Amino acid sequence: MPAATIQVCSALIAVVFAWSAGAKMARPQAWRDVLKNYRLGALTAFAALLVPLTEALVTALVLAGETRTAGAMSVGMLSAFTFAAVRLRNLQGDRLPCGCFGSSKVRDYRVILLRNTVLGGAAAVMLLGDREVDLLEGVGVPSGDQIVPALLMLLAAAAAVWLLYSVTRSFKRGIE
Repeated sequence: MPAATIQVCSALIAVVFAWSAGAKMARPQAWRDVLKNYRLGALTAFAALLVPLTEALVTALVLAGETRTAGAMSVGMLSAFTFAAVRLRNLQGDRLPCGCFGSSKVRDYRVILLRNTVLGGAAAVMLLGDREVDLLEGVGVPSGDQIVPALLMLLAAAAAVWLLYSVTRSFKRGIE
C-alpha cells in the first residue's frame, strides 16, 4: 500500500480524534450529559473519562509514527461506538444524541454509522498498511529565512480557525 495513502488516513484519524478528544475535554459536562443517554449504567463515569483519553492517545500515537497501533485502537473504538449507537437505536429510535465533536446534537443513526464506517476504513488502512508512517518526518523548528513565512502561516491558520468559528456561530444564531 502506498505510504501516501497511509499518511492521508493517519492524518484524517489524528485530526478527527484530536478534535473529538479536545471537545470532550473542553466541555466535560456536556459530554457526560450526552453519554448518559446511551444507558451504560455503571460504565458511564468510566467511559466519560476513558473515551477522550483514548482518543488523545490515538492522536499521540499517530504523531509518534505508531500508525498501526493507532489504527488498531481506532478500529476498536469505532466498533464500540457503532455498537453503542446500534444498541441505542434499538432502544430509542432513529434519532440519537451525539456529543463526539463538542455539540450535543441529535443525529439520524445512519449518519453516525456512515461516519464511523468511513473512519473505520481509514483506521483499517492504517492497521493493515505494510509500514508505519511518520507524519512529522522532516518537520523541525524554523530558523533563519524560514521564520517569517512560518509565522505568516501560523497567523493564516489562526485567522482561518477564527473565520470558521465566526461563520459557525453566525449560522447557529441565524444571521445571514
